[in-house]
Amino acid sequence: MKKTKILKMISVVSTMLVVLTACGVNSSKPEYLLEGARDNGFIAAYRAYYAINDDTVKKISKRKYEKYVYREKAYEHQGTTYYSINTTATSKDISAWEFEQNQYDDKTYDKQTLIDQLGAMGIEYEGKMYILVTVFDDYEIYEVKSLGENDMILDSKYAVFHNGNMLTMEGDPDLSSIRSIYRYKG
Repeated sequence: MKKTKILKMISVVSTMLVVLTACGVNSSKPEYLLEGARDNGFIAAYRAYYAINDDTVKKISKRKYEKYVYREKAYEHQGTTYYSINTTATSKDISAWEFEQNQYDDKTYDKQTLIDQLGAMGIEYEGKMYILVTVFDDYEIYEVKSLGENDMILDSKYAVFHNGNMLTMEGDPDLSSIRSIYRYKG
């Protein structure tokens, strides 16, 4: 009788392990992983990890990020292009703003795209702003900072666009200082 109970328990545990393993194998991985990082000398001042899947950007744990990128090696590093733009909001009409792109950028960013994306973000800052656009594949990460006296940052807004459509941002993520972007190989 004891043997029968032990065999039944082993059978139940085995079945549960098969089901859990199957669920883990079929779970989808995010399309992209992002790492935000700033350092204060040799000390890590800021670290954040994000996943882009379908039309959503959400924060993930460092453990999950490192598992996908370093242990499973399921992702490949993506090249990026950066556009650095200064502007002063002189009215509510974004198209009337004058944009000054950093002279060291490799290419000129399309002004109409910039106007459209800022409008979609609902930017209503007045005065000086700094805009950083990070481009990879068909995606654009917008980081818009409202600047005060001595270029002190007063407020920041972030958005991610895919083919011109703004993605959903879970939990109002801080997408500043994105230093690494990885794309799923699968």
